[in-house]
Amino acid sequence: MSGWESAREAPHQTAELLAAHLPAGLPVLPMVRIAACYRAAGGGPPGGGWFDAVPLAGGDVALAVGAVAGSGIPAIAGMGQLRAVLGEVLTTEHDLTAAAARADRFAAAAPGLRGSTLVLAVLSPASGTLQYATCGQPAPVIAGADGRSRCLPPTQAGPLGTGAIRPPASARLQPGDLLLLSSGALAAGPIQTLDEHMAQLAAAAAAARAGRFAGRDGPVTRADRVARHTAGLLGSQAAQPGEVVTLAAEWLAAPVAGLDLELPATLPSLRTARHTFAEWLSQLDPLSQDQDTLQLAVGEVVSNAIEHGYPAGQPGLVRLEAVLGADGQLECRIGDRGSWQVPDPAVPGRGSGLMLVGRMVDQMDVHHQPQPPGAPRGARGTVVTLRHRLRRPAAVTAAAGPALAARRTGAPFEVDSGVDGAVVWARVCGPVNQDTAGRFRSQLLIACRGGTLPLRVDLSAVSYLGRAGIAALYEVTEQLAVYQQELSLVAAPGSVAAAALGLAGLPYRGLMSPGG
Repeated sequence: MSGWESAREAPHQTAELLAAHLPAGLPVLPMVRIAACYRAAGGGPPGGGWFDAVPLAGGDVALAVGAVAGSGIPAIAGMGQLRAVLGEVLTTEHDLTAAAARADRFAAAAPGLRGSTLVLAVLSPASGTLQYATCGQPAPVIAGADGRSRCLPPTQAGPLGTGAIRPPASARLQPGDLLLLSSGALAAGPIQTLDEHMAQLAAAAAAARAGRFAGRDGPVTRADRVARHTAGLLGSQAAQPGEVVTLAAEWLAAPVAGLDLELPATLPSLRTARHTFAEWLSQLDPLSQDQDTLQLAVGEVVSNAIEHGYPAGQPGLVRLEAVLGADGQLECRIGDRGSWQVPDPAVPGRGSGLMLVGRMVDQMDVHHQPQPPGAPRGARGTVVTLRHRLRRPAAVTAAAGPALAARRTGAPFEVDSGVDGAVVWARVCGPVNQDTAGRFRSQLLIACRGGTLPLRVDLSAVSYLGRAGIAALYEVTEQLAVYQQELSLVAAPGSVAAAALGLAGLPYRGLMSPGG
């Protein structure tokens, strides 16, 4: 059974595989608020669209949105492989050029990954500097804090696996600016050119950042609004089925201040500590699972300090500190100045509270302070440190398949070819997508006699040119190069094909005359 058939017969298995290969959550960082939206394709199995956000050494964060050609289980598995390769290179080398080059080599060698597209960025919250690379995808958009938006210039690299990697570009953000990375089919209809497409995307990002639209799901951050609203826009205008993925990152003007709370070691203080910590944690907007875990863990440790930190009737203090590290790891410190009491093995349940807390969080340390000079024996104090990496939820939504299908009308796929002197010409009509790309490649190779004759391809009547079609053009180019022949491409300025060729870094010229 093929991966496509398996995905159609067991969609729940494909959905589970997709969930396993997409990030379980987005990092929560002090100076960057990140949000993502994955909008599934309507009327078919999931494809290979993906996103990721990876904290790097020194407080930087890598942001990526990519797409693997195809759909179903093979595309999802390939997407997971690319994510793993990029994450490994970025975390070990912290180098955007090395990451893009490694992903390009990996895609060239892995079946099914050639022609994958990627936009990759590294944002430094310390300075607001941004490095980015585009591999067959649109460049990032910046929705400014001043209400204006701008599209960054692409780096002109081709899709992964084609060897067309280019040096990254740089930009600078201002505090409050919001960065948007996206992947999805270019719009059809009245918006056809890449410039028009990007201009509308930038305007939509600026409007969403300012909150100038009615949202029904009530996202709580500007990054959420931008990610979800622009994903909806891209999905509603898509000319072909496929996922839409958006990733938004807002560079915050100031981080959430740390929490420092000192209370009397009495039972009423437990309620105060829990309430204050919950309010502080909610400002970071983590996953509800992380929020529940930390509130339970902190409450247990504070309760333990109040109940067992000091002898009965003796006054004392309990201190609760919390801070979010640059890498997205939350550190909570709960300390007292009393005496550590070794759990009595004869008392059921004694000592099990801290053991339970240690299993709930990523890491727990218990430290006993040195004995103060002249203090009574055992009066030294205890500090319990909890460390837990926070995550934010990403939005995963379904697309309206029937509405998209209703717009996909037009000429069917067709290739007509002939000979003009020593040059073979081919005219392509209709959509060049995952379903037709194999025929597209085969008919072009047949027309040029396996690459032995130069080939001119007119794409002016193409209604859609997707990743699979771009990959096919690169393969035909390589086959022609074996015989020292060339592929020349023709596309109408402002057409869907021209926009796709521009993103892929493939040169083309204007319309050819009738007859070739």
